[in-house]
Amino acid sequence: MLTVRSSSWVSLAALLVGCTSADVSDRAPAGEDPLEAPATKPASGGDTAPSSGAADEGPKGPLRVAVVEGARDGIPVLFHDAEGVVIGQTKTDAEGIAIAPDELAPAQVSALLGDGEHHLTVSWVGVARGDVLRVKNLARPTSGEGSFQLTPPGDVPGAEYYAAADGRCFGGPPLYSSNGTAPLSYYSCWSDKNAAIVRAANTNDGVVAFSFVKGLPSPTTHGVPVKLETWVTPAKLVLDTVSVPDGMNAFTTMRQDIDGVLHPTDGQSVRNADGTYGTMREFLVPPGLAERYVGRSDASRQDPDGGHRNVLSIERALVDASSGSTIDFARALPEITSVTSNGEDPKRPALSWASVAPIADADGGVISFGWGTSSFSVGGPMGYSPDSGAWRVYVPPGSASVKLPILPAEYAAWLPLEGTMRGSVRFDAIDDFDGYAAYRQAIGGESSWIGDQNWLVSPGTITPKQGDVRSSSRTF
Repeated sequence: MLTVRSSSWVSLAALLVGCTSADVSDRAPAGEDPLEAPATKPASGGDTAPSSGAADEGPKGPLRVAVVEGARDGIPVLFHDAEGVVIGQTKTDAEGIAIAPDELAPAQVSALLGDGEHHLTVSWVGVARGDVLRVKNLARPTSGEGSFQLTPPGDVPGAEYYAAADGRCFGGPPLYSSNGTAPLSYYSCWSDKNAAIVRAANTNDGVVAFSFVKGLPSPTTHGVPVKLETWVTPAKLVLDTVSVPDGMNAFTTMRQDIDGVLHPTDGQSVRNADGTYGTMREFLVPPGLAERYVGRSDASRQDPDGGHRNVLSIERALVDASSGSTIDFARALPEITSVTSNGEDPKRPALSWASVAPIADADGGVISFGWGTSSFSVGGPMGYSPDSGAWRVYVPPGSASVKLPILPAEYAAWLPLEGTMRGSVRFDAIDDFDGYAAYRQAIGGESSWIGDQNWLVSPGTITPKQGDVRSSSRTF
């Protein structure tokens, strides 16, 4: 089950209404937006019939699960009561939509996802009528089937070498040339629109010029030629970090949003007057390329035995290449200090956690763990063995424990393997959101594993559109 214990919340069992078991046959009418709750349902003859109750109308209609990326058809969706017992189940339609029947009021929901080899279960705690629980199906990142061959505009004074690297896909190595007109191969995780960037640099100053093009369609073969036209002088973004908790080490990064895809940037620490390096970092970016920038600082603390790690993160949206910002860890969420697993039933593990103070300011949390084995030699970069799987559970703020829900016998392949569980507990406070209702409906659909070497077990992140995302996490 997904039983949530909280020091500040009343038991979910007392808040949510239990129901009898039921199967789901409702579907969104053809031609309608599958994410909008329909006011009417199609009759058997194709005409429109009145809905079975006023609760179907508007935002308080039946709960829905929407698979928004990856394989969508035929995904099993389970509805649970507050104790994790299955009270109904269905499968998604061709649009990736599963709808709870009007008479069912589940307290928890699970979607059983996968890529045909590995299994991923995503569960939500504390759901409500009207919810549209968005989620991405499992999709392993790849480097695509093709590549570009980029020809830079020419030599740049002061440049010692020229490099083409994306940096998103498994940290692939850049390809170098000492000639500003020599073609450079360019690989990436391709999307509908792609940017290609060449850096002119030297060992003392770093990047001295950029050349880029964006909006390229995905290459279908290797070596698709692209001629870059001009060099631009880098703009400099400065990000500082203050109030880092004692005993924690902070590291700052910056990404740039290009056509909805986040790309890494070139960063370096700023030297103090006495020759030492402080918390300030500067990032060089090509003006005119990105729509926005996302700065992030992670303050981490490793356990003395080198095992588990606590991380406090603050991620901030920046609107232009001339801006800078200071990330103040006085606003960080409380640190999670321990995670404990109850091993009474290895197929339904229960986890509990503690923090230095209640994480009351969060919008919600995610518990993510995986099992099986992983290796760089299994199926390519960071491959996972066929017995590998993962589970993500989204919980309300203030939660202090969770237990997995019951899965019917026919879904045993989605159950954890004994003795191999590893993962993290994380809580998020998101300026773009207003509480747990927004969090639980969005996070599964916004999380992304592209470029993440731990693509199976990673819980993903929500990137701020404006303001900050503050997170506190601990591995186990």
